[in-house]
Amino acid sequence: MDMLPETKQLFKVLTQLPDEKQAQLATQILEDIQWEITLNETPDLLESLIKEAKADVKAGRTYDLEDVMNLNVKDVPDKT
Repeated sequence: MDMLPETKQLFKVLTQLPDEKQAQLATQILEDIQWEITLNETPDLLESLIKEAKADVKAGRTYDLEDVMNLNVKDVPDKT
């Protein structure tokens, strides 16, 4: 199978980056692909994650993202 032009462009751009950045981006892309495969193979997984997230919100086990972004991680109280 031949590579799509977009894929060729991606590899061209990646090879121009420092090794550390290449490794970081490759890891992110591979993780995204793995999530895509997992979600496609297990359609109930996403629904399960949604239910879990809603339960966490209802139980007060979550934080507002804006609040967390303004705090140092060590300043975030443990809700467990």
